[in-house]
Amino acid sequence: MPAKSKSTSDRQEAPGRAEQAGNAAGDEAFKQGFGKAMEGYGELNEFSKDTVEALISSANIASRGLEVLNSESLAFSKQSVEDGVSVAKAAMAVRSVQELIEIQNDFTRSAFDSYLGQVNRAADLFAETTKEAVEPLNERFNVLLGLVQANRS
Repeated sequence: MPAKSKSTSDRQEAPGRAEQAGNAAGDEAFKQGFGKAMEGYGELNEFSKDTVEALISSANIASRGLEVLNSESLAFSKQSVEDGVSVAKAAMAVRSVQELIEIQNDFTRSAFDSYLGQVNRAADLFAETTKEAVEPLNERFNVLLGLVQANRS
């Protein structure tokens, strides 16, 4: 049997070497891809944790705002009842119908002005609370936009 020439054995070993090189490249690509995926999962986990903290912070701010609004409403209601009792006592002590009409007109005007003032105060508190409660969520949204833009390029 004739001996195989060196070029024949090289040709037979070449596919094996190409396969090994392809496997090594595939392994390396898999390692890099897996590393990037794990890094992305870590970033996503951190982002999610910070988002939950922002949601909790927002809920706490809203809760405190509603507590203030509730206490303001309660104080207004109490004052309204006291004013009504005071006017009722004054109405019982009148000596003429004209005096009763004046007391009633003054009370109505005062009560209406007070009510409008309370409505405006409540609207201001609500707007302020909403603005403060949305701020942590807005910050998280801006972070999300930054992450999306960074990963697009």
